[in-house]
Amino acid sequence: MRLHRYLVFMAIVLAVPAAFAQWTEPAADVVSTTDKVGVGTTTPGSGAGLAGTQEAPVHVQSTQNKNTILLIQNQTNDLNVAPTIRTLADVASQNFQSHASSRTVTRFGQALGGWNEFLAVSGNGLILGTNNATPMILGTNSTRRIHIGSTGNVGIGGIAGAFALDVTGAMHVSGNTTIDGNIAAKYQDVAEWVPAIGDLGPATVVIVAPNAQNNVQASSEAYDTRIAGVISAQPGVILGEKGADKVMVATTGRVKVRVDASSAPIQAGDLLVTSNKQGVAMKSQPIEVGGVKMHRPGTLIGKALEPLASGEGEILVLLSLQ
Repeated sequence: MRLHRYLVFMAIVLAVPAAFAQWTEPAADVVSTTDKVGVGTTTPGSGAGLAGTQEAPVHVQSTQNKNTILLIQNQTNDLNVAPTIRTLADVASQNFQSHASSRTVTRFGQALGGWNEFLAVSGNGLILGTNNATPMILGTNSTRRIHIGSTGNVGIGGIAGAFALDVTGAMHVSGNTTIDGNIAAKYQDVAEWVPAIGDLGPATVVIVAPNAQNNVQASSEAYDTRIAGVISAQPGVILGEKGADKVMVATTGRVKVRVDASSAPIQAGDLLVTSNKQGVAMKSQPIEVGGVKMHRPGTLIGKALEPLASGEGEILVLLSLQ
């Protein structure tokens, strides 16, 4: 047993010099100073210097099934450090950095403590992209946020589609917007935010409130010339600013309207006016003036696009206040 242990020990001792020999012979390949090591160079930089004539002078490869192949880490307890990988050409350089939690540097108005950063330090600019017909994806919280397709189309909140920009979700623009083409909206009416009196639901016919400035309220008189529009549930275009006491009043386009066909059935194409029922429209009855039948000006809401034979209901109306 003792003989076996001795033989194993001697094998290890003899193997160690042979293992280290590859780093010391020939002497020109490896240079060691007090605190520096050079591989392929006789003038190593700080810490370690590597130089070579191959396409990739440094090749780091793991023979194990591990995720981390190369780890750059500052092992001091200083919380104001940023371990950095820097690539450098004649005029261009860039940093890959991980900032410690107490890092006090700010960039673009953001304190960098605890952040990871990819920064072009010098040069003509920074390019991010693919060199083939493949997309780019930016995400947060393990979720796709921006998708740039191989054709250049961009998707925000989803996959890039057939348009130059596809946005899934609501969009807010704080500045001005200039559109040289057309606006294609799913819904077909134009409305604006208007202060309102009372609880006014969609399809309610409203008039200008007589006892308040810049307000609307539900209609309640037949043939009211104060007609202002109809409350819209989902306008195609909304003007003005939203407010807790405001409603969306449609003044043009197609919108659902509450109507009453009790006094007269409504056919498609009939003109509509306010009725005596609160917030409800009815068919307009023409009057004769000088032998000519005409509808009372200033009372018309619009034209019915759907019929209603009797009772109350909601129909689609083409708004045309006049």
